[in-house]
Amino acid sequence: LHVPVNLSAIGSLGMGFDMTNRCRFQYDPVTDSTTLLWPKEGNADVVAATREMNNRIAEASLTLPGLLGVVPDVNDSFTAHPLGGAILGQAADAHGRLMGYDRLYVMDGAMINGSTGAVNPSLTISALAERNIENILLNDF
Repeated sequence: LHVPVNLSAIGSLGMGFDMTNRCRFQYDPVTDSTTLLWPKEGNADVVAATREMNNRIAEASLTLPGLLGVVPDVNDSFTAHPLGGAILGQAADAHGRLMGYDRLYVMDGAMINGSTGAVNPSLTISALAERNIENILLNDF
């Protein structure tokens, strides 16, 4: 039996950055709680670009994108390492001090805009947090 496609699985991770689709927090004074609202609308262009690239990779590999019925070709609600939100130099100074707020700091992946290259950002986040806290302890307390 000759099968014209490679039925092996190929995995790829494509991440995009949608500048139009932002999350927001909504405060409910009745329950004194906050809810994170992250709408999915606006993702269509990023999902389409990711799907196109995934399809090109699959075509070049003589395989199929995704596994029909098991894994979709593109999962648009997935993120590997969420970054951004309180970016250094924009929402925070170079040492994580949030602008406009006294003694409120950002020390996690929110301080990094976009990507740390082709690596897991945990070491970059740790290094920045250690550098930031040394400066903050020296200058703020």
